[in-house]
Amino acid sequence: PNPSHEQVKVWVTTDITTRVALEIFDPLGRKIWSNDLGIVQKGRHLFDLPNVPSVPGIYWMRLETEELILMEKMVRQ
Repeated sequence: PNPSHEQVKVWVTTDITTRVALEIFDPLGRKIWSNDLGIVQKGRHLFDLPNVPSVPGIYWMRLETEELILMEKMVRQ
């Protein structure tokens, strides 16, 4: 969700059963949060991300599966 005001939730859709990991970086590229979300079945999944930084700003989320690595911008207000 973009922008985010409260707890961050992320939808992940996979074509295969795969391990999912997520990292969050500040604007300077420093890793400030990471979590191995485990192995998920093929399909669409919603993850709640507790303890994600609450300071307003722009962050980058890095999602990694066995299929791909994806970077997305996240805005905290």
